[in-house]
Amino acid sequence: MLKAGSDAVGGLMGISSIFSFKDAVGGLMGFSIISKFALNQGMSQHVLVVYRHVIATAVIAPFAIFLDRLVIDQNLFYTGMKLTTATFAAAISNVYPAFAFAMAWVLRLEKVKIRSVHSLAKILGTIVTVGGVMFMTLVRGPTLNLPWARSAGLLSSSFK
Repeated sequence: MLKAGSDAVGGLMGISSIFSFKDAVGGLMGFSIISKFALNQGMSQHVLVVYRHVIATAVIAPFAIFLDRLVIDQNLFYTGMKLTTATFAAAISNVYPAFAFAMAWVLRLEKVKIRSVHSLAKILGTIVTVGGVMFMTLVRGPTLNLPWARSAGLLSSSFK
């Protein structure tokens, strides 16, 4: 019989949390691609948020009590995505914890001890996160000609 403190249970819990995190990130990436395609086709970012909430309510209604989120953050996210790219929107959404840590440090809500491994990990994570976002947004690589990235006029003319 497995006990809560045993290594086997801890290992299983660690594996399941890795898979659930991987699935969540994969789902977010897939939804970002689908959202960008819909926005490129002319859908309003505000209508996209409404559709997302209607579907989420229908699918996860029993769990709605536990999920209390504001809608304004999604409206701002999709407005930003419509004005930029899905890559930029995904990169910026990943930098929020770094900004929260920096603000907490400046406002003295977070104590940082340079000699502490815990504090060094936070500082290094913040530097790596902000550096990665800057790299993703400032370095321009080769253009990928994906079907959903083309304008509606180009798609309709190529299928005639």
